[in-house]
Amino acid sequence: MAEVAGYWLIAVAAIHLLSGTRWVDRPGFRRTVPPPWEGDGLRLQRDFWSQIGSFAVPLGLVGGLVTWIAHRGSEAPLWVGVLLLAWLVAAIARVPRGGFWLAVVPAVLLILDRAA
Repeated sequence: MAEVAGYWLIAVAAIHLLSGTRWVDRPGFRRTVPPPWEGDGLRLQRDFWSQIGSFAVPLGLVGGLVTWIAHRGSEAPLWVGVLLLAWLVAAIARVPRGGFWLAVVPAVLLILDRAA
């Protein structure tokens, strides 16, 4: 179950990052995003925080680590699944129509893997 959860987390992270490739072609991609964040700067902030500045990269790293641990025949610590699920519940409470729901299944799989 942990290996499936790890691959799932990697997929969610990749989908999140690839879904925003539209901003790579914008001139703002090569610029910094200094304050104040108004007008064009606000658009650059939105693009940054919804892509490379989001939790997609760390989520992919966690997925890779969980997969690597499973391949080695070990188990991911229970706290990985519990903290991931806690973060997701908090995020879903704030943004119920967001994509955080996609990572609930791997979080539960990680918890169930330790409970089994």
